[in-house]
Amino acid sequence: MVLDKGESQLPTISTYPYRATWSFLEDFLYIGVTGGEYVTYNATNHSFLAHNYGTAIITVQHKTTGITDTFNISVNPTKAIIIIPGIMGTELVASNNSPYPENTKLWSYDLFDGFENLDVVDVIVEAQNIAYKIQSLECNNNGASINGIKPYNGDNTYGTRNFYKELYEKLSSEYSDQYSIDFFAYDWRLTNANAAQLLNNHIVSNAYDKVFLVAHSMGGLVASGYLALGESRRNKVEGVVMLGAPLLGTPSAPYIFGSEDVFTLMGYSDIPTEIINMINVGTYILDPLGAIVDNFTSIYELFPSEKYFDNLYGGKTYLRTKLTSQSVEHLTYSESLQYYDILSNSYNASLMVKAGEFHNSLYVDGVHVTELVNTYYIAGYGIDTTEVVSYESGEWISNSCQEGDSLVPVWSATLGDRQPGRTIYAENVNHMGLIKNEECLNYIVELIKGNSSLVGFEHLKQEISFNE
Repeated sequence: MVLDKGESQLPTISTYPYRATWSFLEDFLYIGVTGGEYVTYNATNHSFLAHNYGTAIITVQHKTTGITDTFNISVNPTKAIIIIPGIMGTELVASNNSPYPENTKLWSYDLFDGFENLDVVDVIVEAQNIAYKIQSLECNNNGASINGIKPYNGDNTYGTRNFYKELYEKLSSEYSDQYSIDFFAYDWRLTNANAAQLLNNHIVSNAYDKVFLVAHSMGGLVASGYLALGESRRNKVEGVVMLGAPLLGTPSAPYIFGSEDVFTLMGYSDIPTEIINMINVGTYILDPLGAIVDNFTSIYELFPSEKYFDNLYGGKTYLRTKLTSQSVEHLTYSESLQYYDILSNSYNASLMVKAGEFHNSLYVDGVHVTELVNTYYIAGYGIDTTEVVSYESGEWISNSCQEGDSLVPVWSATLGDRQPGRTIYAENVNHMGLIKNEECLNYIVELIKGNSSLVGFEHLKQEISFNE
């Protein structure tokens, strides 16, 4: 038997192989329950009531013959650890109203596999086929999907290119007997507010009483959006681990947007350079990603938010312009948006307004919603990360610092270190390494146990200095 918490059910009698249709529940004695904390037996109506997640072993005896046997009752977990991936981390497939048959993979973990076995002509043909699939992910000027697209909720719990395999398997090996381990797939093109509502639906539909959110990269904005849905949602949260989450945005987003170096956004460093070059050769006319991300609302929600400039949080700027050969001006939040609107024909100002509204929704009485729950912020540092962006001689220029993980600066991933007791810096760990690095994985396990000590973790620190 399999029960949900609070569910009551009568056992059924298997008549195979004797077809004992004359047997009834009252013909049996339930003489033992191992796991009484999970289920209890009601002798009046012979039913079992589920109380807690786990498996109970029931010993039953036939009254007439004295024959005994056992059967199991499993109670579904009411707690979950939910992995929330970053942008492009969920596979997307065709639904209805798509130029492709339903469930055709359009953004997939194996999208670029097999190129090394093809000759040049076949590579170009296959690359163009991939480009057409990616092109079908296009959104309109309002940020809505033009074609029928849905996140893939099939058998892949590791995300695009299996990026989350190590994290998922680590959590599963440590906690699958206590929690359901869920990989939350969502459509990363759309606003994170939409994904947050779907996360809420996922938690409600699975009847989870408590959840622990492990959010990587843009997944941190999804988790924040869920927390912003109200106190009742926050009360369900045992804890949150933010892994390189651009909570205040990141200068990498406007730089990548301007330079159209979109593969960098996901961290596709594991794709051989020669394959990337062949893909570019086969798809340069179609420009499958560079052109369509202009209307991805999520991209604009990755831009530095207004709080990025606020001394209570980031206290930073990110965009500068040369007024003369000697004079350089750092722009304010509103000036940065105006400057981008002037320089970029592909910039969608209305989606930027929506992005600002989303970020504003993440604050309750001036406090970021992650500060209202048990949140730990893990930030990688020591890797070249875009700090300041400028537009010079028709090109976007990135000026880097070591205060980040290659994509997200530490002040954004930690809200300016507003919670020093819950802020952890991972030395020389890049953006994707935060979900693969052994020390980071082991520390996440400890945090879920309620242990935040850094004893034994050589490269994880609570204080760092960049002035040495």
